[in-house]
Amino acid sequence: PKKLMTSDLMVGVNRTLCDVTRAEQFVTLMLAVIDSRAGTLTYTNAGHPPPLLLRDGEWTSLKSHGLFLGVAPEAVYTTTTWNLSKGDVLVLFTDGVTETMSPSRVVFRRQGIKATIPAVNHADADSIAETIWQGLEQHDPGRPEVQRAPHPQALRGLRPHDRRHRGVADRVQQREQV
Repeated sequence: PKKLMTSDLMVGVNRTLCDVTRAEQFVTLMLAVIDSRAGTLTYTNAGHPPPLLLRDGEWTSLKSHGLFLGVAPEAVYTTTTWNLSKGDVLVLFTDGVTETMSPSRVVFRRQGIKATIPAVNHADADSIAETIWQGLEQHDPGRPEVQRAPHPQALRGLRPHDRRHRGVADRVQQREQV
């Protein structure tokens, strides 16, 4: 059977959203599949903040593939596959994380994420995410009127070769084969 690509799924979601939403409404979304056996990340990004990949001390911004969802039914999306290496850190986040503003009106941005984890070495994914949250709290120490990321699901740090995440990827892969 033909393997369904993340871009195919994104096209279908986009067409559905175009049918059911008003013209001024849209959605950003990143759809990703981590294959822990093959060591790959396959994804399509529709206007969502591109994830960051930390490899051997160097940051790379993954790309976005197209228009927000729900805007144009004819929008086309592409799929990108990255080979993952042991020790890679993949940071996924919402714009609520990068747009958090300090009391002095400085925006956290992607640089804020990078600055909070200069040396993660062998830290697990949960520790990395917690370190970023601590950086956010220091950047904006609890002012309720400032836009904040709504909850911990707004930020995810993944270590693709971490055993705890491997089981999740394996279960997803098993469902695809059924």
